[in-house]
Amino acid sequence: MKKANPTSSKTNELARLTKEQKENPLSVLDNFFDTYHLHDVREVLWEWLTAGLTSDRAFSSARDRSNLIFLYENVETLTEAAYLILKDKKSNL
Repeated sequence: MKKANPTSSKTNELARLTKEQKENPLSVLDNFFDTYHLHDVREVLWEWLTAGLTSDRAFSSARDRSNLIFLYENVETLTEAAYLILKDKKSNL
């Protein structure tokens, strides 16, 4: 049986953002890309994907594996978009 993520919710409520981050969400992007390089994020996402797909216990159905790949592609796309937004914002300062 899968264990629930303690921050997961059945709604679109924000679970991790602090009050300050909610008021300035670009600060989250700034902090994220100060901490991680784009290629590092891609590498970790790939490791998560391959671990999930090759595990006998997790993502055992074809649908679950397909959903994992779809999420991977979308998180990578989101990460790239966030990177560009932040890069553009910084270049306009």
